[in-house]
Amino acid sequence: MAEAATPAPVAPSITSHLKRDADGKPYIAGVKCGNCGHTYVGERNTCAKCYARNTMQPVKLAEKGKLYTFSIIHRSFPGIETPFIDIIVDLDDGAHIKGILKGVDPDPAKITFDMRVKVDYQEIMPAGAKEKYLAYYFIPDNS
Repeated sequence: MAEAATPAPVAPSITSHLKRDADGKPYIAGVKCGNCGHTYVGERNTCAKCYARNTMQPVKLAEKGKLYTFSIIHRSFPGIETPFIDIIVDLDDGAHIKGILKGVDPDPAKITFDMRVKVDYQEIMPAGAKEKYLAYYFIPDNS
């Protein structure tokens, strides 16, 4: 009788708002206010827009949005390759999230405000780590 294949280990998420669904597909978790409809990254009990309490419902956040602002980082912690582009994205569902933009040269002339971006999930090995972690980045959305 053949032995069942051992499933590959699943990399843990590098942040609490990065989750996997029942099929193992990654997504960014958030909540939506049942009172005013505003959407947030991560978990919370109170809406910062309308102050409603206990009306927040869990949602999978949009995976596309537009670049709101950016900084090109030239100095960082040991083991972090620089320069990189640190960004804030306005997701299509109204949530706002911080991330790193890849696939674009770290040159202000090549980065445009309101450029379309999408989430790119990757398993990474952070400096000093002993195992891979699930992380997310943003890349240009040319679709």
